[in-house]
Amino acid sequence: MDAKRDPYSTWISETMLQQTRVDTVLGHYARWMQSFPTVFLLAAAPEQIVLSHWQGLGYYARARNLHQAAQIIVQEHGGKFPPEHKRLTALPGIGPYTAGAILSLAFHQPEPALDGNLIRVFSRLQNWEGLPQESAHWKSLYWNLATRFAEQSPPNLINEALMEFGALVCTPKKPDCAHCPIGDHCQALRLDLVHLRPPLRKTRAPLDVRGNILILHYQDKLLVERGTTGLLAKQWRLPMGSTAEDLIRALELNLSDIRKCGLVKHSITHHRMQLQVVFAKTQSDVLPPDPDENFQRQWIPLDRWQETLVNSLAAKAIRKWS
Repeated sequence: MDAKRDPYSTWISETMLQQTRVDTVLGHYARWMQSFPTVFLLAAAPEQIVLSHWQGLGYYARARNLHQAAQIIVQEHGGKFPPEHKRLTALPGIGPYTAGAILSLAFHQPEPALDGNLIRVFSRLQNWEGLPQESAHWKSLYWNLATRFAEQSPPNLINEALMEFGALVCTPKKPDCAHCPIGDHCQALRLDLVHLRPPLRKTRAPLDVRGNILILHYQDKLLVERGTTGLLAKQWRLPMGSTAEDLIRALELNLSDIRKCGLVKHSITHHRMQLQVVFAKTQSDVLPPDPDENFQRQWIPLDRWQETLVNSLAAKAIRKWS
């Protein structure tokens, strides 16, 4: 039997691969593991440094969950991953799939790991018309089948083989059915329905967002803000608003050299943003009181903005200005 995987590296890679392409993850994973090779170093790192290493992967809540979970693992479990499904899923950001991957691949336990590849394989193999996220019925069917496979020995190789099979043979487009090792058992292939399985997932229509994003200077400093709700929640960002006038009025500052620098386009989950970049200067760094405890503003050094503004939207806006 092959050696067990390290649970920490398994956790990081599986989290990065959620909703992100493999070719995008590879470079980020290497840099992450160079900076945070252990759960102890990740737990000890400042959150802003962790977020900066996540830049380009999107869905920043994943990075915050990794950081928070690492601190819990260090503080409550002595830096060791608990080898129980219930205790793993109690950690921030670890759901049934990630827990199953860690327990199967790192601890060789007979735990299912139902990822997108397995969902596609099972839907074609059984000619299932539904998806696990659609109802408790379909969720139960998929997870029960994944469990039956994982109960075979060795579970880590079974799960990895299924994932690789889905990634290399039973692919989303142009699956290699002619050379499929389980083609004789595939109900969708028998019925010539492979192209319809799995069924298309229902997606939300994108929401168009129009507004302004402000680059405000005071000497060698740049203004940033952070809130706990809305787009880019809990991230430092450049001030954004529906109109430039609203942004300026909220700051209660006398601004000069106000000018438009062009439009930036940016997508966040199902939001398609188109923002006018507005540049301005001010002669005072005194800011009005924050409207509530969930909203903050601060000045940061202009030449170190990349350490604070980790989202790519800020980079796009600053490139328009500079």
